[in-house]
Amino acid sequence: MKKIIAIAMVVLFLFVFSICLSACSDNSGNLESSSDVSSSDSIAISLGIATSEQLINTTDYIHFYDSENVSNNYNIVITVNGQIDDLKFLELDESENLKVGKTLYEIESAKIGESYIFHTYINDAMLNRGISYKDKNGRIKHYGIELHMDSGSIDLKEIDF
Repeated sequence: MKKIIAIAMVVLFLFVFSICLSACSDNSGNLESSSDVSSSDSIAISLGIATSEQLINTTDYIHFYDSENVSNNYNIVITVNGQIDDLKFLELDESENLKVGKTLYEIESAKIGESYIFHTYINDAMLNRGISYKDKNGRIKHYGIELHMDSGSIDLKEIDF
């Protein structure tokens, strides 16, 4: 009888452990997994959905909040991995042609290794948020933030204005 109870406890533990593991690795339902996205040149930023730990940690991340209060808000974490200046978080306007609607936040001198969390509305049907920065050669790069609901991921799409 003790063996049966011990086996049942081990099976129960393994079952609970596997559920916890799958919940931690599942990024389709809770959209909490971070993924790195790099530009095609040597300048790069990492982009992902902020994890719960990143949201709680207010000392290592600089937080920015949109004024929009809608239900489709996401917590985007951006980490600077290369020499860039004038990092901007943009509202994009896709009414006729894609253009910058307004600059939501601007960081003039972003340091390598710094991370920022933007609490913002992301539209999964069209580009409505973007990032721009000046690279080490003085070129301004623009990217739209694409949300992929099917995979629970986001990435950057280079755009020209």
